[in-house]
Amino acid sequence: MAQTSMKRSLRSDRPRYPNGRPKPTSRTLATSSGVNRKFHQQGLKYCPKTASPSRPMRDLKQITFAELCRWSERECERWLTQRGLFGKKTGYCCWVCKGRMTSTSDKNVLRCSNAVCSGGRPRCSAIYIFLFVIASNNNNPSPAKSSHPGLNQWRTAWSPFGARARGGHDLEPHKFLQAIYCAALRIPQDATVHMIGKSEEYVAEVSRQVRFVCAWKQMQMSLQTELPDGIVEWDSTRTAVKRKKDKRVLKAGAKARAKARMKRPAAVRKKPASSVAVRSGRLLLGTHRGSDKKLLLPLPRKSTSSKAPGPPETVEEVYPWMASKTNAKRHVVGSDSSKGLQGACQRLNLPQAQARHSLSEYTPVQTLLLKNIAKRALKKMRGSYQTKGNKMQMVGGDQKCEALAGQIKASMRRAGKLGRAAADSSGEHVDPLSLYFLSVHPGLESVTNAFREYMAWCKGRLAPKDAYHDTSWLMHKPPE
Repeated sequence: MAQTSMKRSLRSDRPRYPNGRPKPTSRTLATSSGVNRKFHQQGLKYCPKTASPSRPMRDLKQITFAELCRWSERECERWLTQRGLFGKKTGYCCWVCKGRMTSTSDKNVLRCSNAVCSGGRPRCSAIYIFLFVIASNNNNPSPAKSSHPGLNQWRTAWSPFGARARGGHDLEPHKFLQAIYCAALRIPQDATVHMIGKSEEYVAEVSRQVRFVCAWKQMQMSLQTELPDGIVEWDSTRTAVKRKKDKRVLKAGAKARAKARMKRPAAVRKKPASSVAVRSGRLLLGTHRGSDKKLLLPLPRKSTSSKAPGPPETVEEVYPWMASKTNAKRHVVGSDSSKGLQGACQRLNLPQAQARHSLSEYTPVQTLLLKNIAKRALKKMRGSYQTKGNKMQMVGGDQKCEALAGQIKASMRRAGKLGRAAADSSGEHVDPLSLYFLSVHPGLESVTNAFREYMAWCKGRLAPKDAYHDTSWLMHKPPE
């Protein structure tokens, strides 16, 4: 009798795991059944036009690594000079007062020409200068003069060779060029060590500089990108989670209670503190359905309980970015049903076609009032909507943003930068921005162009020693 009932249950239509155990019934099957395929039956298109597939690595044309290894040090230095990685003696300005840099008795040193510029440090009084000059018998320069901002190595100022030049090391342009060649093709660092014959520290530092300038370039591209008329998708993602002890509970009386608990026997002792999950590397993603325009915009990190799911984006986080990139007179928004994106669209009066991911809806057909859609947007949406009276139907959701998030994480996983290690590092936004840039724009020319543009941007803004450490350009809100 038992065998008969078992055979009867195995013959049932309920889905099962390979070992025969029945799978739990899903509450989303009834809702999502047919919803994601409905737009095919109605003859709707997800995108107004399909772009040709992009193969940046396959289409890349550049010098081979074998040819590069045959170059001499002088040829490499000449090539880098032509690309702007070695500076000229003219055109420098002070990063404190914006004054002009002038030559000194030392041909390798430039000094700020503004007599009252102290480089951001407090100036010395005239009495102290007078006493110091008398005590040193006029053999040492005055503190006021030596406190002026200056370039001791103007040729390598703001360049990736700056730290080595200040430390008195050889610049080795040949090895540097080989290292950035490997980094531009996303070759792993441990393999690069054997390819160029340098230490792990050298390869790690050059790779960090490459990622830094590529992240800056991707950030500038996102800030300058204007989304065309039509359907725009928004979504957010994160690239790192790290769980740690929550020190916030150990305050005031909590510290005394924690000490009391530690005196108890180990069998009845409780944890002195709860744990939190730090979710960093958060990005707001924006895409245009009818083109290849994409936006990668930083969001601040968040901390939640270790067992809680990832927090969604809030209205305060996404509204400034969406207000600067979208317009109700030009765009229609496709997104998921998060409250942050809904609130931002309501503030901006943007029509929104949502998809409820919690109910396994990814490409549902949504109905919107035709009067709320701008004519400029409808003109670019031909083929992807249908009108019925005073209403229109289009495909909702944010699948193009989901694909972009998958591409970012795949590039980070390839470089070993996806996971817990990135949660506490300063590269929580640098790594995803740079590695996505290199996946779309690989090659030696792309990296050297990013170096040249970043060096030009740094002049007059940052001190040379801070050029590859200052991340003030990673803004969580658009510039005013």
